[in-house]
Amino acid sequence: MLKDVRALCVDGNPLQRLLIAELMSEWGMRVDGAASAEQAISMMLRVTGTGNPYRVVLIDQDISRLSPIKLGEALTAKAGGAPLDLVLLAATGRSLTKDGSAAVFSAVLPRPMRASTLGAALVRVIQAPPGAAALATPSAELADATSSRAANGRPDGATKRLVLLVDDNAANQRVAVRMLERLGCRVDTAANGREAIDLWARVPYEIIFMDCQMPEMDGYEATAERVTRIPIVALTANAMQGDRDRCLEAGMDDYLSKPIKPEGLKAILGRWSGTPSTA
Repeated sequence: MLKDVRALCVDGNPLQRLLIAELMSEWGMRVDGAASAEQAISMMLRVTGTGNPYRVVLIDQDISRLSPIKLGEALTAKAGGAPLDLVLLAATGRSLTKDGSAAVFSAVLPRPMRASTLGAALVRVIQAPPGAAALATPSAELADATSSRAANGRPDGATKRLVLLVDDNAANQRVAVRMLERLGCRVDTAANGREAIDLWARVPYEIIFMDCQMPEMDGYEATAERVTRIPIVALTANAMQGDRDRCLEAGMDDYLSKPIKPEGLKAILGRWSGTPSTA
């Protein structure tokens, strides 16, 4: 269904943009990325009338200079009447009906986002008539995810542990996510400490795996901002005793050396099993 569908991902965060594009490419989609509203409009103009236009555009809610709604309206106008669906990537809990988004976007997807949620939403959008995708389903997913997490810290009533992985290296992220998922975890990701703080303020994670060296805010600084008793496990390439001591002194609860191995992750998960995620 998604094979050869041409898509544009508009996101000012280069790592997030790359990860989404790589994921969509694995499904056979042809994906371009834009870092700004201006670049997205320019790219839309470039493909309009070529016989190979964009069919779907993903827009991050924090795109700079132009609001997502204004950008969506501009892209639709530049599409020249070709079938086009817009998908908004928004913080959990945003509604399609409160700010006029429903008139522009076919769906809204929550950040942090599961690959299965993105894939299912794209299929729905492509199957529906352009501009008329079923809006209730993504909104319901947001409500269900929010209420489920608030109730017991596990999504959709599942028994999987909710884990946050913080690492600025996309390749490291992919490898660690696969390992954690095989160990029965539901995994969200962040590229730096600041993104991690924003996520754990909204989501009751049971454990956080935190890289120590990252841009913007490193793992030590992020750990210092922790206000809830979520276990934080340091991820570092250094295996010296002094490095381990520094992690623990910074307030981290445990330590795992890179390269990460499944048996190491399994041991950590077992050691912190059942730890409450609130103070």
